[in-house]
Amino acid sequence: MKIAFIGYNIVGDHVKKILEERYSNIEYLYFDDLMKEDKHKNIYAFKDYKYFFNKGVNFIITLGYKHITLRKRILNELISKNEEVLSVIDRNSIVADDTIIGKGVIIYSGVVIGNNVNICDGVILHNGVVISHDSVIGNSTYISPNSTVCGNVKINDCCFIGAGTSIANDVIIEDNCIIGIGSVVLKNLKQGVSAIGNPLKILNKKIKL
Repeated sequence: MKIAFIGYNIVGDHVKKILEERYSNIEYLYFDDLMKEDKHKNIYAFKDYKYFFNKGVNFIITLGYKHITLRKRILNELISKNEEVLSVIDRNSIVADDTIIGKGVIIYSGVVIGNNVNICDGVILHNGVVISHDSVIGNSTYISPNSTVCGNVKINDCCFIGAGTSIANDVIIEDNCIIGIGSVVLKNLKQGVSAIGNPLKILNKKIKL
């Protein structure tokens, strides 16, 4: 089995440990190594990620919260080429039997997912996240540690949810929203909104990740 890490970091290190508990004979390929060969150390243009295509790789994409939109694009390209894109679920998480989990999903330790939940491609759920019943988490959305998503919530694509955030029942969060740390979301949010706080305050300027 070949695993390609793109943007390897502490996220990748955790995923690596999960993989090694499940699989043997793993061969690792690192995007960072490719960058160093090109003398672009610590420069993440990611323009050469297609280097890994068609190499028989079972991809784990570890691009973090700063590259949410790019993560979605890479996954879409991989899936369209029929590459086998793995998802990784920590054994210390609880996932309901009827949960639908897409490709390239990473679920960390202590996550709890309720019944009839759809976790779409490329989602990252960090430690201690709770996703309640009948919710949908859109493509490449990143939910930070100890956040709670209540029942029948829909979070669309490429959103970032800050640590310790709570999202109330029946809320809809549209694409590309950024929610700051410790927020309480009680109402729907339109596309591209940045917000933070309790009570939640909509910001005039987009939060920089």
